[in-house]
Amino acid sequence: MVDEPDGPSGPVADLHRRWYAERGLPTGRLLVESLVLDDPIAALRSARVPYWTVFPVRPSLDRAHLYLAATPPYRDTALMLFSYGVDSISLARPRDWRQMLAPSTC
Repeated sequence: MVDEPDGPSGPVADLHRRWYAERGLPTGRLLVESLVLDDPIAALRSARVPYWTVFPVRPSLDRAHLYLAATPPYRDTALMLFSYGVDSISLARPRDWRQMLAPSTC
């Protein structure tokens, strides 16, 4: 059962990572995508492990952080945040995402 739209993101990222490893592709490159900023073909072409989030909000950031804490570290990360123009209470700012993706916190 999936409680949140981005709930399967961690298992799907792990699936891609294993798939890349089986094919001899790099497994240490992560692409965190957000809502409509989602390009699965570009992720595959660049051999980046895709991790999808709903919005750049605290719950999605927290789920991504839990995923990164439970998986071997990524050496290279890229981030595409969708700005939906609302300064909401749960908004996770770009600096919060950068801090989460910093190698010292993964």
